[in-house]
Amino acid sequence: MSLTKAELAANFDSFTASWKGELPKSIAALDSHRDEFLKSYSRIASMNAWRNNVLEEKVPEASLEFFAEALNDALVSHVFARFGSWRSALKSLRSCIENTCYCLYYKDHPVELRSLFSIFAV
Repeated sequence: MSLTKAELAANFDSFTASWKGELPKSIAALDSHRDEFLKSYSRIASMNAWRNNVLEEKVPEASLEFFAEALNDALVSHVFARFGSWRSALKSLRSCIENTCYCLYYKDHPVELRSLFSIFAV
């Protein structure tokens, strides 16, 4: 094994051990913010209730898929925040907002939704 490969492997092992050791510390440090994370989780549960009790009856299935994706994005955002990965959490939260807006837009504009599907049906 060349010197470069050996050094790269050693640095990889060191980096891996470092982040694996720091992750539990980051999670534990954020445990003191339980109330804020509980509020976040309750908002996600509220979104799910909206989907199950309101939107499934009012929104076409194809548009509802955007809301299902928004709910997944909200869960991902919550989990990333629990890890302290703020940038990724915010990106997922932005996707949640975007997909919620897409759901509402395409609910009222089915022609645009059909047009969107025709673009990707290659």
